[in-house]
Amino acid sequence: MRIKKVKIEYILLITFILMSPFYFSPSGLPQIADFFAAFMIIAYFIKNNFEIYVEKNNPFNLLFFFVFWTLLVNLLWTLKLGNTSIIIYSIYYVYNCLFIYILYLLAKKSTDVFSIIYKSVSFTLILQFLLSFLVVDFTGFRQNIFFNNPNQLGYFGLCSLTILLYLSEYYKLNKFLFTISLLSGIYIIAISLSNAAMLSAILLLIIHFFRYIKKALKYLLFFNYFLTIINKNSCTIIRNGGEMNTEASTQNPSITYFSIEAALKDPLNVTRLDLHFKDLNKFPEQIFEFPNLEDLILWNNQIEEIPDEISKLKSLKKLDLSGNKIKSVPKSIAELQNLNVLVLSWNELEKLPDSIGELVNLKRLGLNNNKIKRLPDSIGNLKNLQELVLSENEISELPESIGQLENLVKLRAPGNFLAKLPGSICNLKKLEKLEVHENNLAELPENFGELENLQKFRAYKNLLTNLPSSICKLTKLRKLFLYENELQELPENFGNLVELQELDLSFNELSSLPQSISYCKNLKNVVLTKNNFSDDEKRKINEMLRGVSIIWS
Repeated sequence: MRIKKVKIEYILLITFILMSPFYFSPSGLPQIADFFAAFMIIAYFIKNNFEIYVEKNNPFNLLFFFVFWTLLVNLLWTLKLGNTSIIIYSIYYVYNCLFIYILYLLAKKSTDVFSIIYKSVSFTLILQFLLSFLVVDFTGFRQNIFFNNPNQLGYFGLCSLTILLYLSEYYKLNKFLFTISLLSGIYIIAISLSNAAMLSAILLLIIHFFRYIKKALKYLLFFNYFLTIINKNSCTIIRNGGEMNTEASTQNPSITYFSIEAALKDPLNVTRLDLHFKDLNKFPEQIFEFPNLEDLILWNNQIEEIPDEISKLKSLKKLDLSGNKIKSVPKSIAELQNLNVLVLSWNELEKLPDSIGELVNLKRLGLNNNKIKRLPDSIGNLKNLQELVLSENEISELPESIGQLENLVKLRAPGNFLAKLPGSICNLKKLEKLEVHENNLAELPENFGELENLQKFRAYKNLLTNLPSSICKLTKLRKLFLYENELQELPENFGNLVELQELDLSFNELSSLPQSISYCKNLKNVVLTKNNFSDDEKRKINEMLRGVSIIWS
């Protein structure tokens, strides 16, 4: 996870405030509130490419705030119920922390939102099922201390069941995990003895197994709404959940085929084929029977080789083979002249063929999380390339030809072995985002300031001792992250960065800041932790940057 200057603590706190009214509803819906609050949080992660702010990448810091969340929940319930058993309640609510934390751990290992949701819902259902045996008194079947109100337990299970069944219609799920999760959800709903939840679940299962769920999900919202009114429970959460699923279910299956069998019925009209999570161990030969195929999605399988016959897919515009076991790319890929997007992330690639440079219409090339040691010089021939992702490889240097990518807007190369950047990189006049953090950079090119459109620059966790004075020509730069380097000073004309909003210089060797920094009128946040500033210098900086949020420790 990479640093992003929006702290997760703030997201948690805001979400808690928004959800807090549900804790005082007539029936009380704390767990349901937490359930959807967690999905709000994970949606934020997804929106920001899983760039979660965790200091020093420490997951326990995040766990601490989950525990804090739970304590706030318990405090509200203590105030509502008028008892002082907050310590006992804290034990009861520990699963809330575990649920959100599971989401976080899954997000770290996968970029697939459906996989994250599926696994997180499954794990929490199974966890709730196992914990119930510790607290359920079968002589009083309805007792369950993990939910203060049995109806909450029922609606928790119902929401989870709806999500599981929906995903099973559109994606190939692990059968064992799906079965166990489904049974856990049914048990949880049954033990709640909530009439509305149980009746909704029964109808949902009937509809699902009769293959009418695509249409039924559109009406499930209104059915749950009707039942919850009868049962005098709050229906807001269920309604929101229904809307989420209904929106997704409006996909037109005639556009995207999710199985080869279905596609083979009309091969000439197949333009988009999505076979992710199909446990494929080789590239399906039947794919070559679709001459008009434009989008081919094969991520998260077990494919080890791209066949030379890939060249037959002349109409292909997007090819996603991320999350496989591919070790090489055939030369024949150069014949895919219509290709706009090529994603080979999370494989076992060690090199690219020289022919990669013949993909002249390529706009996005994803190569992150491989074992690539060098890029071919031909990479510079990709004149239309707009985004190049090289994160987490073994690249020690970038070719000079990279400066020929005249349309490049985003270049991401963190987590490599880069000791320097080629001077030609400064020819990228359209570059807006440059990420080279977590490398071995000791210096930046002297003409770095020629990147006239650069807005975001991340170079933290390197070996930089100084910055070229030309960096102050970056008048469009908004975010500059240089923490954990060896910087001793900043250029005197640093104040020319008039658009700068966020600046992180923590964990360096700075003892002063240039007077000109006061001209950075758009500066909002500055992090100066762990430097060599004296108390007098701190007071001076506070005076220069009056109105700016400065973090000293």
